Amino acid sequence: MRVHAGAPGEAAPEAGDEATPSKVVSYAKILVCLMDESPYLSQGSRETVAAAAQLASAFKGHLVVVSLDRVGWSFDGSVRADTIAWHLKENNCDEYDMVVNKVAEGEDVAIGIADLADDIEGTFVVLSTDIVEEEYLDANKLAKFIGCSFAFIE
Repeated sequence: MRVHAGAPGEAAPEAGDEATPSKVVSYAKILVCLMDESPYLSQGSRETVAAAAQLASAFKGHLVVVSLDRVGWSFDGSVRADTIAWHLKENNCDEYDMVVNKVAEGEDVAIGIADLADDIEGTFVVLSTDIVEEEYLDANKLAKFIGCSFAFIE
């Protein structure tokens, strides 16, 4: 996919122009961040995993799955890992890394995601709207501190 990236207010090329795009969109490292009490994933988390797998395939990017688990949630982590692996395989994604982060009560999830994206040089972050609706994440704070593009999947 090619897009015109110019200064604010700069006109985009007219249809049929032979102008060379000034920027190629590339998402080399895509993070999918899940924060879900169910080891089998909610519908929103499953859709988010599917969308991230499709983005990774379309952009030939490497997928990093981040499971953000609240300290005190009681479920078998291997069930969660197997569930995520199954959903990724269903979406033709066989190669990915998985990171499990324990999140303490009161810990700022937005800052944690922004820091993780910076640490692994993430280029795109995919999240479920559930993470905001369940009030685990302040989307405004994430927008302020994250250094890459991100999207919420509903």
